[in-house]
Amino acid sequence: EAQDSGLPVIVSVAGGADELVVPFETGLIVPGDDAAKLEEAMRKLATDPLRRQGMGQTARQYMERRPLAKAFSEWWGLLENPA
Repeated sequence: EAQDSGLPVIVSVAGGADELVVPFETGLIVPGDDAAKLEEAMRKLATDPLRRQGMGQTARQYMERRPLAKAFSEWWGLLENPA
C-alpha cells in the first residue's frame, strides 16, 4: 500500500515482503535481525529527500504496472508455499 501511495518502503527479507520491492529503486531491503542495517536504511531515506521522492515515484509507477491485487496474491502464495 505504501508503494501504491508513492512512498518508498523498508522491508526485511522475512515474510516475503522483499519479493514486492525493487532494491534501491522502490525501497530498501534489510536483514530481519539486523537493527543497525534497519537504522541505516531509515537514516538514508530520512536524510535524503531527493532519494526518498525518486524512490517513491518509482514505487508508484512500479505498482501501477503491477496491480496490488496481483502483488498481494503472489505474496500470499509465498506465505502458503515458502521455497
